[in-house]
Amino acid sequence: MLGRKALPQSCASTRNERCSATSQQTFRRRGSKSIVCKAAEVAAETPNKLRPPCPTVPTKVAAVILGGGESDSRRLFPLTEKRTLPAIPLGCNYRLIDVPVSNCINSAITKIYILTQYNSTSLNRYLTRTYDFHTAGMSVSGDGSGFLEVVAATQSPSEQRWAEGAADSVRQWAAMLGTNERTFDDILVLPSDQLYRMNFANLVSLHRQNLSDLTIVCRPINEAKAEQFGVLKVDADGRVTDFMEKPKGDKKAAMSMDWDDISSFVALSPEGDKNLHGAIMGSDVDDFLQNKGSRGFIGSCGMYVFNKDALKRLLREYPKAKDFGRELIPYAIEKGYKVMAYNFQGFWEDIGGSITDFYDLHMSLLADSATFTFTSPDAPFFASPMNLPPSQHERSRCRSSMVGAGCTISRSEIVNSVIGSRSVIGEGCAIYDSIIMGADYYEHEKTFSRAVGPTFPPMGVGPFTVIRKAILDKNVRVGANCQLVNKEGVWESFDRVKSGICIRDGVIIISKSSVVPDGTVV
Repeated sequence: MLGRKALPQSCASTRNERCSATSQQTFRRRGSKSIVCKAAEVAAETPNKLRPPCPTVPTKVAAVILGGGESDSRRLFPLTEKRTLPAIPLGCNYRLIDVPVSNCINSAITKIYILTQYNSTSLNRYLTRTYDFHTAGMSVSGDGSGFLEVVAATQSPSEQRWAEGAADSVRQWAAMLGTNERTFDDILVLPSDQLYRMNFANLVSLHRQNLSDLTIVCRPINEAKAEQFGVLKVDADGRVTDFMEKPKGDKKAAMSMDWDDISSFVALSPEGDKNLHGAIMGSDVDDFLQNKGSRGFIGSCGMYVFNKDALKRLLREYPKAKDFGRELIPYAIEKGYKVMAYNFQGFWEDIGGSITDFYDLHMSLLADSATFTFTSPDAPFFASPMNLPPSQHERSRCRSSMVGAGCTISRSEIVNSVIGSRSVIGEGCAIYDSIIMGADYYEHEKTFSRAVGPTFPPMGVGPFTVIRKAILDKNVRVGANCQLVNKEGVWESFDRVKSGICIRDGVIIISKSSVVPDGTVV
């Protein structure tokens, strides 16, 4: 028995000046070990309820989650200055890594490897604190066989170099498996910089039904996005006939498909709607309707299922391949491997492509018509346990915002913003269209060498400060009477990056643990 049911974390979501609590399922600790939350136990015991239309739980599948390299982290600098990409906070209480891990657990895929390399100390610490599948011989899978293993980049006498690219990371991981590979037949490769809720059981089922060597998760995209994605072409049976990473110009035109052919491909989907408009999310719908009759594109989501033997053979045949999209997948198609496409119709967004992607995603979660929510009783997202009190709002106004646990907001106005756990917002503040990531600890929990004063304000946001379209990383100190509003509309500036302040894509970013003295104007 698991004992008491794990308690949900509190994340307040406000609409029309009203603050209401939303729930979050978490792992909770007993002594020095975490225990699996009740939601995950139920998910493992009742797979049919959570995994329609596929009637079986995927067995003998290993998930490999890519932990991000230096080049990946560079895109979200300075949020990645002191951490790797998957360790970046998401929403009020999560990290990016929680998305693929939670989707695996909810799909009953519990043999999970996370490949880390760059700036991974924070990520390793978070994973150790959050996910421990074994408690008294139990695991999420119910039979004691589940695990989450962090595989750090390494060098050996036979391989004296660091991995270069996603495919190369998987190659090094596969070389270290030894007898462990006997426990699975297929390998699910996942990035760690996306937001989605997906039933991997359907994907694995289709992959095995087709006897595929490789199955690529994809979705219809508009022409404007074609240069940002790997683009593929499929035949009438959903087999991939061509693949090109981020094509431009004439190459992009060559990768386009007739809308009738794309509609036929969507109709093959085992999920949800069997029509093109049902497969297209959000603002893309209008764009597709306006361009009806023209040619369209199918974009890769960067998620793959490989037959284990086929993957090993591919990596052996193409030893210099560093990247899946640019090298390994086109090679597999050229050599006649069976590469199939899987159309995913649910919500899906790439978060890690740019600061704009990261910022816009959070703003979309606050909209009245938001198409994604972290709250789902059947497929919850998991995060590190936090024993925090409810947030306190002292005569404050919160509209269209998320507020994490343990916050103190005093006589301030919060509009269309994300306020992370342990945030302290001083009296008379105005925060608009911003992401405040909160803190890892309270001021009184640590001793500091500097005395609190105008040049070293308390942690949080000081009184009478105005913040607009900004991202404040964890543990920042913003003084009183500051103006973080980008008055001049600067698109990019690193003039004050040494002080922890920069502007990227028109968004003000305050780096982790940075100090913004009283009266600062940006």
